[in-house]
Order: sequence, then C-alpha cells, then structure tokens
Amino acid sequence: MVLQSVQSTPFIIGYARVNRPEQKPQLDHQIKALQEFCSQQGQPFEILTDIGNGVSYNHPNLTRVVEMICDGGLECLVLTHPESVGRFCHDFILGLCSFFKIQVILLNQPQKSIAAEDLVDDLQALVTICYNRLYPLHNPDHRQLVEYLGALKNLPSA
Repeated sequence: MVLQSVQSTPFIIGYARVNRPEQKPQLDHQIKALQEFCSQQGQPFEILTDIGNGVSYNHPNLTRVVEMICDGGLECLVLTHPESVGRFCHDFILGLCSFFKIQVILLNQPQKSIAAEDLVDDLQALVTICYNRLYPLHNPDHRQLVEYLGALKNLPSA
C-alpha cells in the first residue's frame, strides 16, 4: 500500500509493516501515526507499507525504501519502531541512513517485549529458511530447478 501527499517528490518516507494480514488494524494504526507526523512537517511525504514476517527482508516497499536511501532523494525516514523495517535488518537500514546522512525518526521507543505470536512467526520463517538451505532438494521449486539445469547440460552445444 502506498499513500502519498499532494506533491510528487517525497522528501520524507514513512514505513510501516506487520507480520500477517490479520494484523491489519495494527498496520492502520501505524499508518495513521505516520500520516499525522509527516503531514505536520510541511514537506512532501509518502507512506509505504508491507505485510510479511520480520525475518524476511524481501518486501517490495522495503526494497523501495532502500533504493530511495541509496538514490539520495530522501531526507527523512519515519518509523513507528525500528523493527518496522525487519527484525534482523533494522541495524543495517539505520546504518545506511546514517551513511547517506538521512534523518531517522522513531515515533515510539523500541519495544521492550515483542508479541509472542510475532516471535513464533519469525521462528517459523527462520526454520523454513534453514530447512530449505540444508535440504534444498526436498523443496519442489529447487527440485524443478535442478532438473531443468540437468536437462540443459544434456542439450547439444551449438
């Protein structure tokens, strides 16, 4: 989901993420807080959101945020809390912002305790990642890729 202010070039990006679609009310709460803060700044802004576990960093709008950080058109990144960008990659994202001299504003202090269901989701994602790396041939996608690559080896060269 992308929400944008009237002007076209955002100087401020607000980013929000939740783990599961059932957490849409929490996402809406984050969006509202980001919109209220960003609209008070008097500069163009855009709110980007993703739904997906905090272990994975493969979220379309998070990728967009990283691209904007590296492109230099961003002045400020606003988050409701550091884990919005990911459970394990937030230090990297905040470090990128520091390197490119982009201000980071955290609307809420870091959470001292993380909801048990979020931790379970993250643990499940970690186990899945580890399993797929340890036993890649058990993954149907990997098996198909290996078969395809094997078939390519047997093709006559031109």
